[in-house]
Amino acid sequence: MQGQEEPQILTLTVVDPNNAKHTLKLSPSDSPIELKSCLLEYAPTAIFTNYTFYCLSKALDDYQDFASQEVASNSTLTMSLDLYNSRSSRFQVNKFQQILKHPPPNTSHIIESKPEGPSLDTTPDSGIPTMDLEEIIPNMGKLIETPSDLPPLKPEAEVPPQVPKCLESVCYSEFNPPSAKRKMQGDLDYLWVNVLEGHRYCITCSVSGFYVNSTTAEGNKVVFNPEMSDKKISGRTLPEVLKELSAGFSSNWESLLASGNDWNFIKNSKPVVEPANWLSEGVQDETKLEHDSIRDWNEEFQMVRALPGETPLQRIQKDKAMAKVYHDFVDAAVYGAKSVISGSVQPLNPMDPPKQHLFLFNHIFFSFTEDIGYIVSVT
Repeated sequence: MQGQEEPQILTLTVVDPNNAKHTLKLSPSDSPIELKSCLLEYAPTAIFTNYTFYCLSKALDDYQDFASQEVASNSTLTMSLDLYNSRSSRFQVNKFQQILKHPPPNTSHIIESKPEGPSLDTTPDSGIPTMDLEEIIPNMGKLIETPSDLPPLKPEAEVPPQVPKCLESVCYSEFNPPSAKRKMQGDLDYLWVNVLEGHRYCITCSVSGFYVNSTTAEGNKVVFNPEMSDKKISGRTLPEVLKELSAGFSSNWESLLASGNDWNFIKNSKPVVEPANWLSEGVQDETKLEHDSIRDWNEEFQMVRALPGETPLQRIQKDKAMAKVYHDFVDAAVYGAKSVISGSVQPLNPMDPPKQHLFLFNHIFFSFTEDIGYIVSVT
């Protein structure tokens, strides 16, 4: 339409730690943290979980948009790996376990060199792109004509696709947590990994990455030794170590990443309102981080409310931020309620009766509900 400004687009090149280049298109109002979220769901970059973007030798702030940080179009962003801490190390392990079960797609809605799903057609009359609904939802016309044939409220369970097997198992070791001496040397966690060849290895998660330690396991006899093994196998990511340990993992890992489904915008978009638990029985979100961070929910909510909303793009960004805070708060509140019920949180007033206990968890207050009988007098 005339009189409306076309939205600005940033064309950026991201260089990952393997020196592979990915050209993508973003909005100037997007932020590095949003870009990281997209790259976590893109197979070539999904395993990189702890890094900082650099543009012209300048580190970018994750929470400021690209426009305010003077990132121009056609700029190059370099993913520089950071040192791990306990939280980021566990996120790396959790993401690795998630990829083993559900490999991410090989295409993304922001990657320019890959198809973006349904094609856009431009009508000669209006010049406005239109999208065929049949490309997004098959048999849409039939559903509209015959509403009685609508699918059931609870969809049938889908059979998960078969993915290449890379490992027998990976789990945290019984030697956690590291001793104070080992923590001073950078140890964060220890993992047991059973590879396809039948061997068992103990891997140390450290601030600088991962390496195979000298722990030996023969039958039921385990001798713990956190020092690096004579093989000197280490890496910044967990798959980098396992590729040197196991030939089976090295070959199947690439096949696993190649087996991810193509990007579908409708299928991969997270709903604004989460479905009720009783509609998705047995389904767990494996991508959620551990609840070990303390957040000021009121401050975050007030900051989002103060965001500008004059233009359509600003309102979209404001709604996205509000939805993110809302989902995080609900998730933290549910986790906190479960922790209170299980007895993992100490009450603030332990001397009072149990039903009057108050709890504080992650800056959220919790208390028990109790039925109170009311006396109604009729005059």
